[in-house]
Amino acid sequence: MDVVSDASLLRASPPVVLPRSWSFDLRGADGRERRIMVAAPAAPPPPGGYPAIYLLDGHALFGMARDIAALFAIRAEVSGIDNGLVVGVGYPSEETFDGTARTLDFTAPELAPSTPARPDGKPWPSTGGAVSFLDFLANDLVPLLEREWSASPERRTLFGHSLGGLFVVDALFRRPAAFRSHVAASPSLWFPREQPRPPAGLGRALGGLPPRDLVILAGALEEPSGETSHDPARAERQRRNRILGNARDLVAGLDGLAPNLRASLVVVPEENHASMLPAAVGRAVRLAFASP
Repeated sequence: MDVVSDASLLRASPPVVLPRSWSFDLRGADGRERRIMVAAPAAPPPPGGYPAIYLLDGHALFGMARDIAALFAIRAEVSGIDNGLVVGVGYPSEETFDGTARTLDFTAPELAPSTPARPDGKPWPSTGGAVSFLDFLANDLVPLLEREWSASPERRTLFGHSLGGLFVVDALFRRPAAFRSHVAASPSLWFPREQPRPPAGLGRALGGLPPRDLVILAGALEEPSGETSHDPARAERQRRNRILGNARDLVAGLDGLAPNLRASLVVVPEENHASMLPAAVGRAVRLAFASP
């Protein structure tokens, strides 16, 4: 490796490349393109294929999840974590969080008429594309990963944060067979004026499936606390959004719906809406890749 002593040479040096990782754009039946990132282990797939975790907001979360999965795999016999595929779903804009694209993809059409005002008073981007986005995941992306990267059809995990977490809950309600595990980090259950409720018939649909998991994670500081005592506007948003309260209500409402649905809430100490993401991604990878 050459030693760089000149700043101009440093800036001209090649970018870091993540080993065994790929990126490509995939056009869905809705005509829109998403940027897909895939990290695959060097070890051959187990019988039945690799477990796979699909992360929304891929540009923000893919690298973190890839590294966590690789660290777990170093001592798999201790961690009890299998090798697996890490899949990030982002957008060709390459923005860390593409506000316009994610708002459209992560919100259900039924919610659009009741969308509350944004905290900054600006109008929301277009909403209501969740059905098309779920079709893209289930009909376009998942079959590709299972065909080209030997992903297991029985060990799929979906992860989303904030509006992405709202989408994860909606995906479970709308198409419970699509993913085995659903991890919703700080889900924006406040987005519709009426909290999402399980649709009629969900219990019957779940009854014919293998066990399904819904894990909701939220930071303890997402409720008004000493951290927000100096910021009344932020404390008021937290009271209005009820991240923790809505999550507790949702998990309680799912209790007993179906014997094979395991719904739980994990409160992450000392973390807020953004800072709890590393802990949430770590738990999601552990759930997705845990040895059967």
